[in-house]
Amino acid sequence: NSLDPPSLRRESRRNVEEPDAAYGPMNSTGEENVSVIVSSVPAGFDLSVFGDAQSQANWLLANVLAKPGSGKTGALINSSSKVVSGAKYYTFEYTIQKGEPGEPGSWFRHNV
Repeated sequence: NSLDPPSLRRESRRNVEEPDAAYGPMNSTGEENVSVIVSSVPAGFDLSVFGDAQSQANWLLANVLAKPGSGKTGALINSSSKVVSGAKYYTFEYTIQKGEPGEPGSWFRHNV
């Protein structure tokens, strides 16, 4: 019922776009920041089912971060993988640019 107060229990599902921890200098515009997102992974899951680090980084750039028609261009600088305690992790370093330098509304980001 819409008149019931919200539950005090933490919901089991979260919006994955919300960081669990974040840091950025006060009064900045977001050029420098760190965010951490934690998510559950089923036992036995292997990240490599989606491909290697380079193919996944290229897919992310082309289909999410700088997809056609977005006005953004992306460039992959480096991709790597490592295994820690039996779990595989991918690290991507890339740049995203919108517009041309000096144009109103243009920007450039270097992300790891």
